[in-house]
Amino acid sequence: MQACYLLGVRGRCIWPFAAALLAFVAHLQAAPPSDWTLARGPGFELYSQAPAPETQAALLRFEQLRAFFKQNGFAVNRRGPVRVIAFASAAEYRNYRLSAAADAYYIGGESRDYIVMPGLAPGEFAIAAHEYAHYVLHASETHLPLWLSEGLAEVFSTVRISDRESALGAALPARIQTLRHGWTIPIRDLVSERGAAAQANAREAPLFYAESWALAHLLALSPEYSPRFRGFVALVSEHVPEADAFSRTYSKTMDAIEADARASLEKSFTPIRLPGVEAAGAAVPAQPISIFESQKLLADLLSASGQTARAEQQYRALERERPTDADVHAALAILALSRGERDQARREWWLAMSSNVGDA
Repeated sequence: MQACYLLGVRGRCIWPFAAALLAFVAHLQAAPPSDWTLARGPGFELYSQAPAPETQAALLRFEQLRAFFKQNGFAVNRRGPVRVIAFASAAEYRNYRLSAAADAYYIGGESRDYIVMPGLAPGEFAIAAHEYAHYVLHASETHLPLWLSEGLAEVFSTVRISDRESALGAALPARIQTLRHGWTIPIRDLVSERGAAAQANAREAPLFYAESWALAHLLALSPEYSPRFRGFVALVSEHVPEADAFSRTYSKTMDAIEADARASLEKSFTPIRLPGVEAAGAAVPAQPISIFESQKLLADLLSASGQTARAEQQYRALERERPTDADVHAALAILALSRGERDQARREWWLAMSSNVGDA
């Protein structure tokens, strides 16, 4: 006689497969709920480990930031909402950051844009503005060199927005303090591979960002340089070497421009005044998401950031939990194709289509 388990339900005997199913269901019911919430707006999908009221308030700040850029002539409707992922702490964020020097980051993936941050406190709005500026610059399809892209993002991090007035270009005291300790990356190095290496180095990154900010602020906002700034951007976006672009635009050498940037640190920084931006309406309710959805969110982030081995490991775990999830199979197909495994990609896409994948 086949063995069975007595579960105490009116003395009935439950066969092994049924007992296993009930145990699995009980495990799911006992599992802790996800600590992630989602708030959606016209421009953003904000996934957060912060409390719901904090998530809602942050979404409204993001939407007002989007309205500021749109009002000032920037492209903000590139490919649908930007996905913002905000962790509960720097420790949580550390497991998903791109490098030791990345306090936050923007990724422009093939089908989605990401902003990833360690938190959502109001004091982190400058970080949000910096990363959203990267999205806006990317959406404009202007191909800026690294130093200028980061320098302009630092300039935009100073934005202050209200319904009456906005302001841009205030001093960054921490950056000024760094530069007063020594401007040790010459401009010729800053605009080269040496600058890119400094940006990725946790020790040198503060100096890279400070120098890039000082130069970008000078070029974009100073009375002497700003009238010809668009012409300079056009040249460097066409990959004209910076030395030539500076000479052709301003009739100055890079050393002379570096000297002007250093001198500007001793002057007062008066922000430019811009029109106000209306608040982004009523708070959007933040809804909890399931553990499965939060794990898929993080797997998507790993894939978009190039951490493909970790992404596949996480997708495989999700596949074991839900073998017919179309989005998981589609993601696995993309990873297989990136490795040149075309047959595996076809199998995964067939499973995705069999499960009625919704992403064309």
